Amino acid sequence: MSEINLDLYNQPKTIEFLVNSLRHNRLAHSYLFSGVEGLGKLEIARYFVKLIQCLNPKDDYRTPCGECGNCRKIEQGIFVDNLEIDIAEDKTTISIDQFREELGKFLKYSANESRYKTCIINQFEKTREEAMSAILKTLEEPPKNFIFILITGNVNQLKQTILSRCQLIKFREQTLEQVESRLIKYYNLDKPKARTLALLSAGRIKTALSYIESDIYNQRVLLLEKLSKILLEKSFFENHCFYNFIAANFLKADKESDGKLKDKRKKIMYLLDIILHFFRDLLVIKQFNDKRFILNIDFEKDLKKLSENYSQLEIQKFIHNTIYCEKLLYFNVNPNMIFENIFL
Repeated sequence: MSEINLDLYNQPKTIEFLVNSLRHNRLAHSYLFSGVEGLGKLEIARYFVKLIQCLNPKDDYRTPCGECGNCRKIEQGIFVDNLEIDIAEDKTTISIDQFREELGKFLKYSANESRYKTCIINQFEKTREEAMSAILKTLEEPPKNFIFILITGNVNQLKQTILSRCQLIKFREQTLEQVESRLIKYYNLDKPKARTLALLSAGRIKTALSYIESDIYNQRVLLLEKLSKILLEKSFFENHCFYNFIAANFLKADKESDGKLKDKRKKIMYLLDIILHFFRDLLVIKQFNDKRFILNIDFEKDLKKLSENYSQLEIQKFIHNTIYCEKLLYFNVNPNMIFENIFL
């Protein structure tokens, strides 16, 4: 767990609230970090845990010292008073068995090396019903000096009884200008690339970084060049070449992720997002003919040509089908089976 760059995630009100709760000894027994994917919720949760567990916090409780025994053990992943639960690599949800195995053991004993025991549960909205009921029981009767940090991308999927027992912390998307400036400042990107990534990520800095780290940005160019060509030629109904292209990208994602289902799904979701953004831009050009509102600014010429070839109804159907594919992926349908739905 390397030192976090708080400015990168740009959640100053959240940080100030968390720091004050520690500074004034007003820590809640459970927090719920809520916000769309890609805002840095997990990273800030880890920062908060390190801050809580640090023996000598600096800057008026704002910065973990990084030198005490607790900080070093957290950095090495061997700190016994902290637990992090996430969806297992070969699963798509957090099960009751996983909770019993990991959380059950953790709850048995009091803090050993610090004042508090801390537990982060990531992607909490993907917890199965029986597992969510188990954590609810723990939150209703919280053990002394235990602090839970639940992280969700969709607070509406959680029970009201869960929400009522947590301190809700809402994370906000950054503006396009804020994401763009941070990509330039911290990752030395040129302005056009930073601008495109800021637009595509919709204010989600981690999503923008994922595009860079997973080479999705470069794949995006190849993907949209192929899509533009197929749409211009109107050839996809006959030879399904676009489907074959997507399938090839899936096989590449499959190979790169070493068979990890979670990584495969995430990469395919990125590809679908790219396709959806492109169709959305096409609809914007068709309806308004205004480049100020498009995301794929580097494909402006292609979009204008395509807008002349397709009706608004046809474009809306492409968008509907792509959204349908994303829903199939979200509900754990095999990725190999979904892409042919785009052009049905």
